[in-house]
Amino acid sequence: MAISPTSSGTSNFNFDGVVSGLNTTDIIDKLMSLESAPLTHLAQQKQSIQRRDKAYQDLRTRVSAFQSSLQTLMLTSSVLAKSTTSSTTSVATAVANSDAVNSTFSLNVTRLATATSVASTGAISKGLDPNAPITSAGFANTPTVGTFTVNGVQISLASGDTMSSLLNKITDSSAGGSGAGTGVVASLVNDSNGNPSFVRLTPIAGNNNPIQLGSGADTSNFLSAAALTATNVAGGSVQSSIPLGATQPGQALSISGARFNLPAGTTLASSGSFQINGVAINWTNSDSLSTVLNRINASGAGVRASYDAVADKVSLTNVATGNQAVSLSETAPPAGQAGILQALGLSSANAQYGQTAQYAITQNGVTGPTQYSNSNTVTNALPGVTLSLAGTGTTTISVSQDTNTAVKNVQAFVDQFNQLADLVDQGTAYNAATKTGGILMGDPAVSGLMSQIRTLISSAAPGLSGQYTTMSSIGISTGAVGSAVGTTNHLTINQDKLTNAIQNNPSAVLAVLTGNPQATLNPDGNGNARAGSWIASIGGVPAGSVYGSYKVTVDTSGNMTSVFTPSGQSSLPSVTSTIVAGGTNTTLIPGLTVTAQGSLPASPRTDTIWFGQPGVLGRLNDMVNGVLGPNGSFNAEQSSASNEMRYIDDQVRSSSDRLDQRRQALQKQFTAMEVAMGQLQQQGQQLLSKLG
Repeated sequence: MAISPTSSGTSNFNFDGVVSGLNTTDIIDKLMSLESAPLTHLAQQKQSIQRRDKAYQDLRTRVSAFQSSLQTLMLTSSVLAKSTTSSTTSVATAVANSDAVNSTFSLNVTRLATATSVASTGAISKGLDPNAPITSAGFANTPTVGTFTVNGVQISLASGDTMSSLLNKITDSSAGGSGAGTGVVASLVNDSNGNPSFVRLTPIAGNNNPIQLGSGADTSNFLSAAALTATNVAGGSVQSSIPLGATQPGQALSISGARFNLPAGTTLASSGSFQINGVAINWTNSDSLSTVLNRINASGAGVRASYDAVADKVSLTNVATGNQAVSLSETAPPAGQAGILQALGLSSANAQYGQTAQYAITQNGVTGPTQYSNSNTVTNALPGVTLSLAGTGTTTISVSQDTNTAVKNVQAFVDQFNQLADLVDQGTAYNAATKTGGILMGDPAVSGLMSQIRTLISSAAPGLSGQYTTMSSIGISTGAVGSAVGTTNHLTINQDKLTNAIQNNPSAVLAVLTGNPQATLNPDGNGNARAGSWIASIGGVPAGSVYGSYKVTVDTSGNMTSVFTPSGQSSLPSVTSTIVAGGTNTTLIPGLTVTAQGSLPASPRTDTIWFGQPGVLGRLNDMVNGVLGPNGSFNAEQSSASNEMRYIDDQVRSSSDRLDQRRQALQKQFTAMEVAMGQLQQQGQQLLSKLG
């Protein structure tokens, strides 16, 4: 006995040839295999649809990459880029955009722009207390108890020493270097505010040896805490290199603030707020000086804050150069207390004002007037030219056509076209040897796509005349006239021809690619103007140099809306205005006069105004937008493929259910046959038994 599972996962007892000797399972499997042939066909159909859909999606990706390259080529900066050179880059360099005129000019920079700054009026620390124990005398780096060496003489710093007593220990009237004494006089020196902030060691009369400081056996850090370093100068004195009471910027203001150089009887407030250039900044005495300065730098105050440990001063410098002031104010603290700006000695009255840059340009031997700039980056010093001033002096700057950029962008477009053409050829090819075709062979949408692209690329740009009207005329073609059959599937570049065209007539090259600079109402496929649904006429040229289309809508009350879409880019926000029947409007599209028909429409109407005929690439871009858009062939194919695969899946489920039922029926029938044959066999045996 065998148990045979059904395709649906159920199982029935199937008596394999117990009586008949037949392999009923094998018979059923073969019968079911014959009846399963439609399922195999459906699986093949689904696989074919999936292969076709993948081919379409691969093609969509390639078309999108092709469109990206053509949209890049539609940008003026991609075709009419300019290059610049400077004879003296230490004086100035320049960059130029497509609006710049090819020229050479001389630039004389007589002054660079500097920034306004405000610094502490003096050292912000009180300095040292000569009569306090040295470990609490106000050192930024606290001296430690131990010994240190001056001119070979070991000095002991005890815990009870004051600054005065230690200086007395160092001072020795005997000649140094003899081993009898240090040979120096130690003294405290005041800073500019009259606060004792420096230690000075001065050789006594007759001691012309260089002062020698420190020994490997020293156990006190006094020499480093006092910022004393030997100069190896014979007979020269040595003095602390920084104020010894300098603020520790990482220490909480509740500690370091106690050493601030404030008026007698005044202490630092526990918290407060101050304003720099109108931006409020809060602080508390749990902040450190570094925290406050970082908070200033991270704010929108437009200054850079820093602390100079050598001078023990804080400075604020405008980020922007020029003669602008640094505005400082502070919320008044409680009586007897000082705000942080006061404690740091920062006041607008102490500002060192920045200067404007000063320069002059000489063109064609004529020197222009002296010009000034708050910044060392000067935009539109000449139309389309931006200067970066680096130093004073004179340099010669040249602006020329950058054909390399144009060639690079054209080559990228050509490469993308060729890759698209290769992919289409591969998908639509027929192999005569194997008598098989590509997955997309015979597809009218695919062949039509390439046909449209090739037609548009080979067509003249609407509205142009003269030497440059087609892609071929500027060096982009499918090969020279007379090229062998089969060799013109790809685009090629005649680089010399393209370069000459850009150098000879760059605006004409741009017109071939992106269009010509004129406004046209509802242009047809050849660039001819057509009547508007509500606009009677237009005049003038839109301000600016960006090509694209305006969708201009009017409602029954004369309210107008215009949406501008630059060529190869996304739509810009809409603008609005109004018009009356038969009237004109000059504000909706600056530079363009729109004249309405004698009566406003009974319902909203939209007309299209092209600024610049679309050119070869503009028309091509519009066509590709349609193909890739929601109603294009790629979305249509994807939707069709999804529907077909859903239908096949439904068919597979239905057929599978039917086949499961058929298998179960066959199993029941064969089982019944075995049972019947078993019964007949039993009856025969009984009959034979009765017959003896």
